[in-house]
Amino acid sequence: MLTNELKKEATRILEKRGDKILNLIEMKENANSNVFKIETEYDNLLIKIYPHSKLENRQSSRFKRETCFLEYLNAIKVSNTPKTIYKCEKGKFMIMNWMQGDNIRQIDGETLRAMANFTAICNTDANILKASKVKKAKDYWSKPAIIENDIIKRYKLLTNRPTRSMKESEIKELLKKVSIAERIEEEIKLFRENACKDYWGPEMVNMILSQSDMSINNIKREGKQFKFYDFEYAGWDDPAKLVSDVLSHPDHKITKEKEEKWIKELRTQEVFKDNGAEKRIRDSKQLTKIKWLLIMCNIYSDNRSKTWGIEKIVNYANEISK
Repeated sequence: MLTNELKKEATRILEKRGDKILNLIEMKENANSNVFKIETEYDNLLIKIYPHSKLENRQSSRFKRETCFLEYLNAIKVSNTPKTIYKCEKGKFMIMNWMQGDNIRQIDGETLRAMANFTAICNTDANILKASKVKKAKDYWSKPAIIENDIIKRYKLLTNRPTRSMKESEIKELLKKVSIAERIEEEIKLFRENACKDYWGPEMVNMILSQSDMSINNIKREGKQFKFYDFEYAGWDDPAKLVSDVLSHPDHKITKEKEEKWIKELRTQEVFKDNGAEKRIRDSKQLTKIKWLLIMCNIYSDNRSKTWGIEKIVNYANEISK
């Protein structure tokens, strides 16, 4: 929420740069952060207000992860990401330049190549030397148990939290439609059969610098240039998690052929730093889809988004059963 106090602070900051706020437009309000477009006399900016959560400590908060990752991107001179104009850790807000460009409606080969290129640039040997302040990604994969626990945590959040928009009977009906309890039990059992293999061992996993929440919802296109933004979850992570999330995202329709080409591109650009990454992608794919199904159900049950309605949730549940 953009309080009067915060608005005054933003006005003061911009006046110091010789600028003046003409208009404030709310762009996004969800469980992550509130985002407002600031129209000024000279250009457009963005103010992002981060949630204050007791579950996040100061060093691993969304605010801290994003500010550290943006500092890293600036240090390696990446031009297609936001530039920080002002950050206030006490107030948990940040002002950045506005990312011009068109929203991407569906994922295609060009977008996937841009994702691979961006990730590869973030992970060159020379660039990584400048990443000392980058934090671990949100829900980073350090061992297989983390993947299982994340699924269980999200399921409990859906079934046990009293403060939500839907009634308990409606939640039960939703769970019945997507048969989620049975899916979780079955997929965790299958996952455990592979999770004991050596390529899942922490000494075998080479972490990369990952945007983490990489999707068409966090990319814009201006001409031939793809622009990446939203680094609240970014940091060090297993590349298998990044790839699994992109391939399983409910808003991505990626054919088997495109998937294979993309993984080959990632391999060619040396995004995979160890030989087991592709095996971990294969092993975790169904559980990642279950995770996305739970995310959709949680967001829908809280009435936080109109993007994922009941029809889309049920269709996604049916697709991952094939």
